[in-house]
Amino acid sequence: MSNSKAARRKDISDVLKNIRKEKRDLNANSRRTSSGTGPVSFGTVSTNMGVSVGFNPNIQIGTGLKVGGDVMMGPIAYNSQEKTVASGEITLTELINTVIGISGTSWTIVNGEGGSADDLVTINGAVFSGQILYLQAKNQAITLKTTGNIHTNDNADVVLSAFNSGAGTGGEVATLIYDDKVTGGNWVVVNVGAGGSGSGANTTLSNLTSPTAINQDLNMGTTNLITFDTDKNTYISSTGLDDEVGLYTSNTIRIKVQNTKTIITNELSLLDGLTVGTSAPITFANNQEIQGSGGGIDYAVPSGDTHQFAVNSVLKLTIAETLTTSSSDISMGGNDLEFGIGGTINFYSSASMASGGSATALPSNPTGYFAVKHQGNTRYIPFYS
Repeated sequence: MSNSKAARRKDISDVLKNIRKEKRDLNANSRRTSSGTGPVSFGTVSTNMGVSVGFNPNIQIGTGLKVGGDVMMGPIAYNSQEKTVASGEITLTELINTVIGISGTSWTIVNGEGGSADDLVTINGAVFSGQILYLQAKNQAITLKTTGNIHTNDNADVVLSAFNSGAGTGGEVATLIYDDKVTGGNWVVVNVGAGGSGSGANTTLSNLTSPTAINQDLNMGTTNLITFDTDKNTYISSTGLDDEVGLYTSNTIRIKVQNTKTIITNELSLLDGLTVGTSAPITFANNQEIQGSGGGIDYAVPSGDTHQFAVNSVLKLTIAETLTTSSSDISMGGNDLEFGIGGTINFYSSASMASGGSATALPSNPTGYFAVKHQGNTRYIPFYS
């Protein structure tokens, strides 16, 4: 080694450079320790263990995100894990198991037990307070029940519809957050929506403003109901027939609305008058009647232009196109029965004739007699040819 001044200056420069590098490394290590991130170099990193916290696998940049907040460039994506409900429960894979190749994730796909629609009551395996979970139904509908550790703001169950590849429907996703600060360690449902179509609505809509507007068609299908009471036996629903809607009370259909008519299946009571437009008559099918309670007045139209009035189911008056026939006595109640000028009374003779009188004023024996009543007694009026 040369002992020249130039050589000695170079040695001193190298020493100072090494000191500065070691100082930088020391400061970098100190920052990483305080921020909770481990040493990360460029390239794919299998794990990035922090101080008593989780890890960041496959980071493609030089440093991890700061605990105090930072900006990340590029998309966020999750590996999926698939779970099958067992006795109303699923258990999330522990995140730390990623080290040994078992992938824990925030995206969990759920199957029903036995390949059938199922209820999910309890979600086990929360790791962090505030942990986010994306829960998706696969091939069976999954109902999130509020009887375990799943919480909804209105305490109503939430149904995640099964994916139907043929129809391109279902596969709904619910976003949940693990909350041990307010609800006491429950998974709180944040929102529910069909995959790829954004957020949707829970099965029960609460806290609606007035007025509430729906800017999309509301399709109830053939089996869903619009209910009006707590026991859900008063509702509007399809009757199962095309173009027919039914109004039900106590699970019994009361009104059917069809394309050409409305059918009322029980008694119709009017508290006010019934007005029918001039071009919309009330039409009765043959032999159909309006019946009063207890066998009162019946109004029937059997056919043609014939109208019948009945009392206690006994025909009393028939009005036809050319003739009106009374089937019982007509009482005027002391009032006169008047006929227009030129009107006549058409009498029919009695079946049996009375004996001829002997009054000399009579031209001869009468041809017959009219039977009439006078003050309730039968009297006979003779008539002549």
